[in-house]
Amino acid sequence: MSNTIINTQETLSALGLAVLKLDRDLETLDKLTLSNIQEHNKVQSRAREDLKQIMTAARKYENAENTDITAAMIDYQEMYDAYGYV
Repeated sequence: MSNTIINTQETLSALGLAVLKLDRDLETLDKLTLSNIQEHNKVQSRAREDLKQIMTAARKYENAENTDITAAMIDYQEMYDAYGYV
């Protein structure tokens, strides 16, 4: 009977230690997960900022292209008005 009690106590003690280790492992995992999420958010924020800059540059380029096209159309029209042909 005492062997059964001793074995049960040892088993419960081992289970208790295993639970403590699992708890520490879960805490570590939570910290790592939080760290990964924070890093992901930083990368995503930088990507958004880069995309904004790219879109701003693209709009400037598009506006410059539209200005050039408009100027060419005006030149064409002026030449046509002046000479009747281009």
